[in-house]
This record gives sequence, structure tokens and C-alpha cells, in this order.
Amino acid sequence: MKLTKLFFESGSWEDHNILLIESDKSGLKVSPISKINAEVPSDKDWQVFLKKLKDLQIHDWKGYYENSNILDGHQWSFEFVTDEISINTGGTNGYPGEDPRQTVFEYENSLFEELEYAIDKLIGRKSRERDF
Repeated sequence: MKLTKLFFESGSWEDHNILLIESDKSGLKVSPISKINAEVPSDKDWQVFLKKLKDLQIHDWKGYYENSNILDGHQWSFEFVTDEISINTGGTNGYPGEDPRQTVFEYENSLFEELEYAIDKLIGRKSRERDF
């Protein structure tokens, strides 16, 4: 499976993090638009990440999770494209629950929180360094 694009954005209107990893003829590169200090993942790291996406039931995630009772807060977006799959999901103050077809309003213990940890591990960043 060949990665074409991994885009991740998370935060509020005041402060947000962006990660963009794309492939070109010379291989994978972390884009300069990234606001996250990232290492280019190894093949082994990609395999671990792909397994985690499967465990998170990412294919069952809705296109958008929203808590319309809050007008401001946390927005997020995740796009993952390979030569075999394409995933595009996001939300505003809403996250996939244990059943990813349901929206939960608590970040803690959501599938989204697990996705953030998996991305941190993929790019070689310690989770406690996260500022989102």
C-alpha cells in the first residue's frame, strides 16, 4: 500500500496543529505547512499505524462529527489517502464513540483521542508533547 497523503489538523481558532505528509517521486516528505515537528515514518511505523487504523474501525467513521450546542471549541480533520483506500473525516466538538457511527462529545476515551496518540507515535512525537 503506497501512501499518497496524510493530512491531520486539530485545534481551535486561536491555536491549531497541522501535519501533512505527502509522497512524490523521491519518497515521503513532511510538508513545510506542517506546524508539528515530525519525522518521516519508517515502513515498520506505517505498518503499525495501518493496523491501528483498522483497530479504530476508521472505515466506519462518519464524514463529520458535530456538537451543535457549542459554537466554538475544537475542530479536527483527518485525511488519509493511499493507492488502495481514501479516508476523510473530521468534526467540531464531536468525536467518534466506541461505535464510530455514534457521536460523543467528550474527547477523553474517544476513538479520536486514540487516533491522535497513533499519529504521535507514527511521527516520533511523545504524546505528552501534544499541545492540542
